[in-house]
Amino acid sequence: KWFQAALTMEARVGNFDMTYAGAYMKRNIDGESDYVDYAYFYDALFGYAQYFTDNDGNVVNPNQYIVSQDRFTKQSHELRFASPGDEPVRFIGGLFYQRQTHNIEQNYIIDNIADAITVTGTDSNIWLTKQLRVDRDYAVFGELTGDVTSKLSFTLGARIYRYKNSLQGFFGYSAGFSGMTGEAACFGPPIVNGSPCTNLDKTTSDTDFIHRINATYKFNDDALVYATVSRGFRPGGINRRGTLPPYAADFIDNYELGFKTSWWDNRLRVNGAIYQLDWTDIQLSFLGANGLTEIRSAGNARIRGAEADIFVRPAARLSLTRNFRSQPAITDFVNAIFCEEFQGYEPLVPARPQRT
Repeated sequence: KWFQAALTMEARVGNFDMTYAGAYMKRNIDGESDYVDYAYFYDALFGYAQYFTDNDGNVVNPNQYIVSQDRFTKQSHELRFASPGDEPVRFIGGLFYQRQTHNIEQNYIIDNIADAITVTGTDSNIWLTKQLRVDRDYAVFGELTGDVTSKLSFTLGARIYRYKNSLQGFFGYSAGFSGMTGEAACFGPPIVNGSPCTNLDKTTSDTDFIHRINATYKFNDDALVYATVSRGFRPGGINRRGTLPPYAADFIDNYELGFKTSWWDNRLRVNGAIYQLDWTDIQLSFLGANGLTEIRSAGNARIRGAEADIFVRPAARLSLTRNFRSQPAITDFVNAIFCEEFQGYEPLVPARPQRT
């Protein structure tokens, strides 16, 4: 089930244009899937099926299946103000807020197992994942552009941001089945409704700012050159495997020098740029133990390149476009980091592999 709505409102406040843009999304997914392969390879093959008994001590069918519920929500709100665009000094600024949630429930069920090895509060769960992931983003942003002369303009922009991402809840077996994980590892009462207790409560957050500096020189109405220095980022977060540490934000610094030109009454346009990207604390995703994705920092990288595009309209109803880009691949760098960090790595399969 899926629902999504968006709203944009525009108004005038004095000489300023005011814009509000908001959106809301809700998505519910109910699933049931077979897990017999797990039962065969890890339970029957290695003899663990003998531990799956009913209240009378009789061995039950060890085949498992998963009944899951995923509940997603996402809302975003932005309030933006802009001064008149024909003034020598122009301003755009505003506020931003975003909140995303994922309520996770995964019931790994073996029918008719004994109460002693059933996760508390469930009917026949050998394993339960009941977690709530919440990602929050806040920002204040502004950009000021000034015309020094009729040909030269400067832009200064900044965005102060804060993110706070958390993952709370429970994952694991009952205390009667495992003396080290699941309920046996709980350290507090349930935070997430439907969980027996809490063995996962992690949060990562940071407050910082990013910037943008731009200079533009117009030779005439049909030709300009520009230089830009800017920074972008991706927020840190909590790994899907709750026992792993959170991963930090990564950043990319952009240095760009380019030109834009128009010829023959705008029938020919030629644009081009050279750039350098410095990527810091790269968030690298790889397949970890038991098939769970892990995200870690993979060092730094530098990307240099050039690009150009040409647009030509030789006739009223005919237009042609051609794009060019020269850029060294970053794939080799990432592969080198991966192989160096995990050289000789062999995934370990514990006696009872950990679920999500």
